[in-house]
Amino acid sequence: MTRFLHIADLHLDSRFSGLSPSESAARRSSQRQAFSRALEFAEKNGCGAVLICGDLFDSEFCTENTLTFLSGEFSRYPKIKFVISPGNHDPYSSDSPYLAADFPDNVFIFKDKKIGAFVFPDLNLTVYGYAFTSPAYYEMPLEDFRPDENQTEFTVLCAHTETDAPFSPYAPITKSQLAASGFDYAALGHIHAGSEISRAGQTVFAYCGCAEGRDFSECGEKGGLLVTLSHDGSGKTVQTEKAVFSERIYTVIDLDISSLSSDEEIANAAVTAISPYRSDSAKKYIIRLKLRGTVSNEPESAKLTELLSDYGVVEVVDDTVCLYNYLGLENDYSVRGQFYRQMLPHLMSEDKQERKIAKNALKYGLYALAGKELEN
Repeated sequence: MTRFLHIADLHLDSRFSGLSPSESAARRSSQRQAFSRALEFAEKNGCGAVLICGDLFDSEFCTENTLTFLSGEFSRYPKIKFVISPGNHDPYSSDSPYLAADFPDNVFIFKDKKIGAFVFPDLNLTVYGYAFTSPAYYEMPLEDFRPDENQTEFTVLCAHTETDAPFSPYAPITKSQLAASGFDYAALGHIHAGSEISRAGQTVFAYCGCAEGRDFSECGEKGGLLVTLSHDGSGKTVQTEKAVFSERIYTVIDLDISSLSSDEEIANAAVTAISPYRSDSAKKYIIRLKLRGTVSNEPESAKLTELLSDYGVVEVVDDTVCLYNYLGLENDYSVRGQFYRQMLPHLMSEDKQERKIAKNALKYGLYALAGKELEN
């Protein structure tokens, strides 16, 4: 039996430019802590190797503190082999942080675009991989590739790639190439959302996703995959288990406020919706509150964000349909009522941008009909 941890897309030293300097520093620290949790998990679960499938760093810029941290973490686990396949964010180039690193001997880094291999007889494992040497890699690294035979019992791929996108600038690999490769498992990086465990021929493959989300495009718990290769009576088997390493979790909560008439009522309803997340003290949820429903007054998003900031809400998004019924215009037979009824289908459109334009058009139109100047 051979067991290893599959992780990717840690993006250490991300800039978090939209946050304050102190919060940016806290987020970078949180990224490093997620990495530490991953390594602790690997040791506790008997992993002989950790495969890091690209974008360990966010860019060629990397602080000395982070390099020292990584070297220390790798050194803490001398029995584990760490295999790194540099990706499009951290290519192995003349500006690469890998050249500035002083990593211990248990770290193995692919340095060439051409696919190569690290052989670990004590693990009965051969790990194939390649490196991005610039931010783009248009060639297909597995084209016409076949692994060497009889090196070890198990062969795996450690790769940063985009699958079934042959014109991708991210080292494209097709499922047919994976099927022809003969790998027992393909550990893939680049897709931060992760993927289902899939199979191409006899090759099991998956994206493990990023180790910790950085914004609302990376919602939910993040981590890696624990992979166990073994034999049963009918041949080789591949078992995978999801492992969570993220402490900060981006979450979007939808809240229908159709029956609510004030910002205070909305805030109270939001607190109720958020409470299940607050009960998990081990996690820090970063929440976007998305307001839905049909309302007669536009909710004050900035005020609600402030009211709910202590509950982890960093953003309130108004996605409601505002019908302005409080104006009593639906049954008004003046020009104002006719104008309102003309705008009503656009106010109820499924297209968010159309609704936004209609809201502004109604507001400007009603002020103009009333002979008033619209305040900014």
